[in-house]
Formats: sequence, structure tokens, C-alpha cells
Amino acid sequence: MRILRLTNSDDLRPVAYENERAHRIVERAFEAETGEHVETVLRAIWPTPELPDLIEEWIERFEPDAVFMKVSAYWFTYESVPLKVQRSHLGPLGRGVARAGFRTAESPIGETSFFHAARRFSRRVVGSAVYFTPEQVIDCASACLRRIAQAEQALVLVRGPIISEAGGVTARVERRAELRRRQVHEALRALCAELRIHYTGCSEAPSFRESARYRGPDRMHLNADGHRWVGEEESRALLAAWRRLHGADEPLYLESEALT
Repeated sequence: MRILRLTNSDDLRPVAYENERAHRIVERAFEAETGEHVETVLRAIWPTPELPDLIEEWIERFEPDAVFMKVSAYWFTYESVPLKVQRSHLGPLGRGVARAGFRTAESPIGETSFFHAARRFSRRVVGSAVYFTPEQVIDCASACLRRIAQAEQALVLVRGPIISEAGGVTARVERRAELRRRQVHEALRALCAELRIHYTGCSEAPSFRESARYRGPDRMHLNADGHRWVGEEESRALLAAWRRLHGADEPLYLESEALT
């Protein structure tokens, strides 16, 4: 069985060992239940207008038996200071400052307490911006899922946004991020019900603080415990979808279990 996993940087960054990653946990769970060998094709996605065409191309190239699509809350809840500067009217100067900010966040400095404190201060002084609006994400995901649904031979599972990326912000901003997350979650849940696509998500997300122990040094990407929790959740949802495909009375929607 081949799974086309449309995912984010959590599956690509070296925060957890290879065999601890969520997609490896999914492979082992599926193999244990079905006896089938499973391989995963990883493709990181970003909700731009080109994404539906890219996904259609990948489906034609890899001919997957299952398509897993992760809709990341980072896209529309993470508030970035460099992005705010990049979108300002400072021209080349602003773009240069933004590039330096992005590079710093990706470097080892981005894992230090000093960096996180500086980011909190910059958000208050400079402001911040999200990469996409909830409406843009909903529109892009809808176009992608309608393309994916045309691959009728493939089992399809959508993983909705489960935790708002709102670390180091005020309570008011965190509440705003959670409202955005719920907006996307409810829209995707309704769309998947319409298209008869399996969907898993959560109606009420844990706070960023509650999820902190599941994150690596940069306080964003999943650590080994985070991969375990996500992998077990995704295994449960994928196996429910597989059982339904084979005649079992499984729901199309599964509510995510609480962090444990």
C-alpha cells in the first residue's frame, strides 16, 4: 500500500528519529492490522493557488492507494514579525530585514530563550502577520479536496488543524487564533461530509501551553512525544477509514482525542 502524505515540515525536520516519526507509526499500525506492506511518499504543501495542480500531478505520478492531507494551523494562525516587515512599505530594506529574521528563526538561535523573548517583544512593538487568511486556506483546501476526490480508487483522509500556533502571544491573540482554527475546522468538516471523505479534527483545541511538552527546542515542531501522539491519532483515523472502505460501520468524522 502506498500513502501519499501531503504534510508540513514536522515530517521533514530532524527533531525525532526516523522510526519515531508520525508517518512511520502510521505505517506500522496499518501493517499490523492488514498485513500489507506500507510505503509513504512525503510531500510538503503550502496553500497557494498552484497546490491543486501539484496534487493532481502527484496522484498521477505515484498512483497512491491512500491520500492523507494535513491542513496546518501554522498557515493561518502563526503570527510572524518578519512577514509583517516584508509586507510593509519599506521596500528593499524591509525585504532584507525580513530575510534576516526568517534565517535567524531557522538557525540554532531560534531555539534559544533569548530568541523567544525577542520575538515576543517584537510582536508588541512591530506587529505581526499571518501567512494566509482562514478564507484563503478554506478555498485552497476545497479545491484540492475536489481534485483528490476524483481519484476514486484511493482512500482519502484529511487531518484538520489541531493546535493553534499561538505561542508567546497574549491571551487575546491566542483566542483570536483559536477562532480562526475553529473556522477552518468546521468548514473542512462540512466539506468532507459533502464529499464523503474521512476527516479527523478537534472541536476545541488544547492551549499552546498544554501542547508545549510535545514540541522541540524551537517550540513549534513536534518532538518524539508529539510524533507519537499525532501518529497514534492518525493511525486510528486511517484504520477507521480503511475498515469503512471494507464494509465496517465506521463514521466519516473522528474527533481527536485529548492530549495525554
